Amino acid sequence: LFDGASCEFSDVPSDAWYYEYIAAAYEKGIVSGTDEGSFGVGTNITRQDVAVILSRIAKLQGSSEQAFTDEAEISDYAKEAVKGLTAATGYIRREVGSRLHLRKTPELKFIADDSIEQGFNMFKKLSETRGE
Repeated sequence: LFDGASCEFSDVPSDAWYYEYIAAAYEKGIVSGTDEGSFGVGTNITRQDVAVILSRIAKLQGSSEQAFTDEAEISDYAKEAVKGLTAATGYIRREVGSRLHLRKTPELKFIADDSIEQGFNMFKKLSETRGE
């Protein structure tokens, strides 16, 4: 998997435990880092970023792409990748089933989760009602 892979992201030191993983993913074209030349270690990953990564894995596996129902809400840079996310679910499902030795692997669905935003809005409305 690693076979001497290397990368030069400003936030990925060559002695880090995760260096070989990131380097291998970089050399296979699965990840590309940020515009600033870093990988983004320690930052949150978005659904769109996950979609880009899984889409690239799916393409390496030869999977076909399918569309999401909320495609209009997806940023332009990730539209193609989000289509590939559905195709990658089969690969992920097989890996999960294999590694956990499951007899039946549940279906995977990737959905946008706006529960934090909804909770905040509810809190805001309650605060307004109380006059705070």
